[in-house]
Amino acid sequence: MTAAPSAMPEGHDGIRIVVGRDEPPALVFHADAAPGALVSWAWSQLSTLDTLLDAVDRGHDSPVVAPNVAGAVRAVIGPVMAALAFSEQQAHARRGGRARARGSSR
Repeated sequence: MTAAPSAMPEGHDGIRIVVGRDEPPALVFHADAAPGALVSWAWSQLSTLDTLLDAVDRGHDSPVVAPNVAGAVRAVIGPVMAALAFSEQQAHARRGGRARARGSSR
């Protein structure tokens, strides 16, 4: 694997990960953040994950490294999946709203 380029199509400054003591990581984002910003943020997280996996692939066979890597991967994957699911829901909601608007103007 090779690390993905660092340039992203949109900024993602309005997106943060909040970690509670007994809860999984959650996304918090500015209400005006564009759906593209969520995808861009998810891409950035996956790029980080790719870099991490590259490091592991280079031969770290320590019994301490494997659990740490698994934890790091899980910490990245959960919020990324949540961001992509939210972005998809927003896209469907917007498409549905446009379809209803076209239907009522006929």
